[in-house]
Amino acid sequence: MSSNTVAVREPAFSDIMDMARTMHASGFFPDCKSPEQAATKIIVGREFGLGAYASLTGVQIVQGKPALSASVTAGLIKRSGRYDYRVRRSDATACEIEWFEAGRPVGTSRYTMQDAERAGLAQKDTWRKHPAALLFARALTSGQRQYAPDVTMAAVYTAD
Repeated sequence: MSSNTVAVREPAFSDIMDMARTMHASGFFPDCKSPEQAATKIIVGREFGLGAYASLTGVQIVQGKPALSASVTAGLIKRSGRYDYRVRRSDATACEIEWFEAGRPVGTSRYTMQDAERAGLAQKDTWRKHPAALLFARALTSGQRQYAPDVTMAAVYTAD
């Protein structure tokens, strides 16, 4: 190891639990029902290079399983250096995203309100209030699975 290299120590499990207990006790993360849930979110986030705060806000528990939010997924894609995307359309009826690998176009992902209606999502309160954001989330995670799967190496579920 050169003199310019700094060794980063992986925290011990007890350190993660201490962090999780403190963050859970703060009350700032109401979706964490216990220190163990907070610790799980922190551990999942660490798999993707996230800190504790980013993990507690960007890892969601969906149907009993940890899942990455669309904003975290977007950040991981941009941070990868290999993949990128450009939003070509984003409104309350559709979102279309063009995907790039190593600077070259590789495909397009799209999610529309018609897709949301077919999936039984369009009538949910969140979809009625924030359609553009949720269409973006669906188009992004769909495109990530298809065009940049190694960014997460795991299924990414978009919570509604």
